[in-house]
Amino acid sequence: MHLDALLRVLIRPESAHSEPSRLREIAEYPLALSTACGVRRSQRQIVHTGRVGIQAPRVGRWRTYDRCDRSQQMYREPGGVVFVNSRGFRIRYQVSGSGPVLLLLHGFPMWGDRWRDRGYVSVLQGRFHLVVPDLLGHGKSDKPHRPADYGVPNLASDVIAVLDAAGVERAHFWGYSLGTMVAENLAVTVPDRVLSLTLGGFPPGLDLDQRRAMFPPAKAPASRDEIFHGWPEPLIGLYKANTDLAAVQAIWASLGEQPTTIADLQSSPHPTLAYIGAEDPLLEVTGRQCAALPCRLEVVPGDHMAGFAQAGNILPLAVSHIEASAPPIT
Repeated sequence: MHLDALLRVLIRPESAHSEPSRLREIAEYPLALSTACGVRRSQRQIVHTGRVGIQAPRVGRWRTYDRCDRSQQMYREPGGVVFVNSRGFRIRYQVSGSGPVLLLLHGFPMWGDRWRDRGYVSVLQGRFHLVVPDLLGHGKSDKPHRPADYGVPNLASDVIAVLDAAGVERAHFWGYSLGTMVAENLAVTVPDRVLSLTLGGFPPGLDLDQRRAMFPPAKAPASRDEIFHGWPEPLIGLYKANTDLAAVQAIWASLGEQPTTIADLQSSPHPTLAYIGAEDPLLEVTGRQCAALPCRLEVVPGDHMAGFAQAGNILPLAVSHIEASAPPIT
């Protein structure tokens, strides 16, 4: 695939005919950490000193928390939103629902709220306990500007920190695009914590040469206008408000290294469902990779972003796969 076409695939709008349902959240959210620490140092939160996870916080001591104090490991906001410290960075995640734990890992340059905006959360939280992070560089997590702070293994270590903070030992992992890369890394590095894999919008198990060909640093977007050129309003405003150009460039520069290969995945097998849009330029290579693994592959209607935006096409298949992969009750 031509590199310019790949770039358009990975960062194109989710839908040309849809509007985000939570634009007001941008205005309601407090200032970003860098601004808050520089201007509103007195802003404080309340945090529970006990473990936060699937169950409600246990009774215990409470204390005030300064969001600018990076020595603190966790703080909570209303509505099931939690921030955890990982590698010195603040990682935001949300929890909701009850049942077996399902971790949802978004694509690039999206963030965790898009699972809710596209209708996944409303369906899944009735069956599963959802843990939905904003990966480093996305959404309301920190956005450093060094490529060395990113890379899939680093993002995966942040997810482990989220699982630990949420009190989760094992979970089903569902990733889309960049989230697929993170999920497959975790399936190999912490296999005992992964119950099943649902991998959307990206070929599993690419080797080093394949990954480097897809993500040459020289092809990182040069401006936010380049990233969002041709997108419909109000998606442009929504994404620009949640996107840091230098962070996007740093993420792109890091993605060609340290792949999880077919051989890696074969050494640590898990029940795996992969899916890809019928008009996604990555369809052919995804088919080859799934045949080599092997794993079940479902082709859904639409292109790369429709594969995520049109949740109804994949939800029944994914739910069936996840529930069939549940460990036996002993």
